[in-house]
Amino acid sequence: MATTRRANTKSAAKKEPEASKAVEEAAVQEDTKIESGVQQFDRVDPHTIVLVRSGFHGLLVYTSPHTGAVFTWGQFGDTLEMEIGELRHAKNSSAKAFFENNWFMFDEEYRWVIDYLGVRQFYKYSMTIDDIGSLATMTPDEIESALSNVPEGQKEAIIAHVREMVRCKAIDSLKVIAALERTLGIQLIGL
Repeated sequence: MATTRRANTKSAAKKEPEASKAVEEAAVQEDTKIESGVQQFDRVDPHTIVLVRSGFHGLLVYTSPHTGAVFTWGQFGDTLEMEIGELRHAKNSSAKAFFENNWFMFDEEYRWVIDYLGVRQFYKYSMTIDDIGSLATMTPDEIESALSNVPEGQKEAIIAHVREMVRCKAIDSLKVIAALERTLGIQLIGL
């Protein structure tokens, strides 16, 4: 926890009680930032390895704009190890679309990466890989609620995944299929 010097605060408090109060409030805010983990991000080693899942239905290839290294995921949900520094380079380059479209997905233990990289706005309404898999067990109302604000890039992967689930009969409820069709704006079964 951070320490704050409070030299001469007694004399300052006598002369300017409002100024002293502002200093104490600033110290409390600083402590809150440290306790909430915001300051921890300053200490993340760029070589820290995290698991990145593919949120793209099909082959996903990312070529580093910094090193030229090629990362290839074979299918939706596959994982690869990447360094935090590499993800930061991706965010600050033309590869930002990997975040905007939720093609880079993070399991629960790595969700902090989203905040660290400052890409929360792209993941605010996204579904996790497990959530997408559980669409078959949701009620029509739950489906509409879960999918109503999903980012467009992720919606494409969800559509492909849902089509496969209907094809192999993992989803066979007509009410669930109707809710998926309505929410995603697609047709899953013929009339």
